[in-house]
Amino acid sequence: MEIETYRPLLFSLAYHLLGSVTEAEDVVQDVWVDWLKKDRREIAQPKSYLCRMTANKSRDRLKRLMQERTQYIGPWLPEPQVQPMWEPLNQEMLSLGLLRLLEQLNPLERVVFVLREVFEWGYEEVASILDQQAAACRQQMRRARQKLALPEKRYAPTPSQVAALQDAFQAAVSEQKLEPFMDLLQEEVALYSDGGGKVAAALKPLHGKAKVEKFLRGIWGVAPASLSYMPVWANGELGVLIQQAGTFYSLMCFELSQTGIREVLIVRNPDKATGLVGFG
Repeated sequence: MEIETYRPLLFSLAYHLLGSVTEAEDVVQDVWVDWLKKDRREIAQPKSYLCRMTANKSRDRLKRLMQERTQYIGPWLPEPQVQPMWEPLNQEMLSLGLLRLLEQLNPLERVVFVLREVFEWGYEEVASILDQQAAACRQQMRRARQKLALPEKRYAPTPSQVAALQDAFQAAVSEQKLEPFMDLLQEEVALYSDGGGKVAAALKPLHGKAKVEKFLRGIWGVAPASLSYMPVWANGELGVLIQQAGTFYSLMCFELSQTGIREVLIVRNPDKATGLVGFG
């Protein structure tokens, strides 16, 4: 059945548009229900048709979610997708930091950006999905990139950078040797902590090494001794899944540049722990 063949593609599309695993699963389920009602003999290109359904349903849902997120308590971060470190890294997945930035785009700009950036579809194919002209899609993409102010190419950390960060983090949480980790922070580093009003978290983004360092020293100074730390890939970036007796506590994710850690993202809202409890 076509819906099963394309389910991973449809989920990835919905997830990148919505920033939520649970919302993406709901959209794919809705697409599946509608698909079963169709006379599929009249559909010449099931993949394009299913992607169009997914994109349109996601756009409609995104309008509601964007309104709801204006009332969110503290910084909003996407619901993460996590892989064990031993699995091949999925570099097609947008990072949590970039998914956070996509909230600046309107729904149409976001759809165009995701179809081009994640799936690398041509403008003609994007236009057919959205019932737009290719020239209009190019303009939407141009506006999206201008709003996001992105570099042309995503930075890929070197193995030595990843190893140094892992070692420094382990020393910080297990031995209270904080300086090696703090030395990795860029001067212009930013930190976003998402508790959703349900658990303790910073209510505003923190910018600059001094503020971020003070915050991290504070939370590591009072962290329960019973916490366990597991290195993971979180949306294609190095992360640490933190659990307490098998229960989700938080996920820390680090975005690196050539000169060190440029962004620290901390997901604490338990509603965003789908699939993470008991992970590994």
